[in-house]
Amino acid sequence: IPDDILDCIPSDEILDRLAPLVGKTVLQLGIELGLSVEEIERIKEKWDRDLTAQNKEVLFTWRKDRTVKPTIRVLEQAFVDIGKGARCLKEVLKDVDPNTLKAVEIVTDRIRENENRIIQDIQTSQILDHMMAHLVISVDDRRRIEQHAGQDDQNKALLDIVTKMREPAYSVFVDGLRIYGYEDIANDLKCGFSPSPTSAYAQTEGLSVWNFPLYKVRLQKNYLKVITDIQHENIVDHLISKEVLSVDDGKKIESGKTPQEKNRNLMDMLLRKNEQGFNEFLKALRKDSIYADLADQIEKTEVTSTDMATLHKCSK
Repeated sequence: IPDDILDCIPSDEILDRLAPLVGKTVLQLGIELGLSVEEIERIKEKWDRDLTAQNKEVLFTWRKDRTVKPTIRVLEQAFVDIGKGARCLKEVLKDVDPNTLKAVEIVTDRIRENENRIIQDIQTSQILDHMMAHLVISVDDRRRIEQHAGQDDQNKALLDIVTKMREPAYSVFVDGLRIYGYEDIANDLKCGFSPSPTSAYAQTEGLSVWNFPLYKVRLQKNYLKVITDIQHENIVDHLISKEVLSVDDGKKIESGKTPQEKNRNLMDMLLRKNEQGFNEFLKALRKDSIYADLADQIEKTEVTSTDMATLHKCSK
């Protein structure tokens, strides 16, 4: 295993792939990685007979402790010491790019260093709007974040998603912070990246691989325009009359406290509807000459392979 990989911290994907390979040696592995017997027993009790889950939590718990840098080199030695050898680790790492690992490490450390400021200081609604429009979070991600009652808990949930998704979600998140008034935090988080693997992969694989409905991509890319520009009442009435939305859906939309919140509720529903719902939405827009250009813009929005790959990544 090359030194430039051995000196990196393993990513989530690496630990996920290693966990099933540890087998029944979870106690030995935990001890070699510096966990206490009490901590290992707690993990074993929590996951009962699920060995893979036990091993995964041991690995993630070890990586979280930065008293000693949790490098792949440390992991390699632990695998040798518990009799597993380095061969399974080498197999897991065979296609890993050290530059990607270093980028993951930088992102994780920057978020860790600024975590308390982000959790305590930011309001997420507009940043989530920005991330939706750039396709780096899905409508389900947004719902999972906003189901938390407190702003702090919403911010923690958002950070969990950004940490897991990394690029391009991280860069879009940082840009959103800068745009919506958190420039100091954005500057502290900013770091340079080479083109993301998602982008490069999408360009070579083409659109057909992702099998994601084009109309949903077009609608989500125009998320910001819809929530900021439209008056929803007549549009919702049209969608109810065409049975795209129910009367109860209309009441849920109206439960928003501001016009933007109501439009967010509408978009949340539209992004879960089929293509007929999308087409009726465009018809509703065109019934008002003010929104005809917006309808044309949405319908003609370019969808690239990178767009498809980005949405595919956050929808997995």
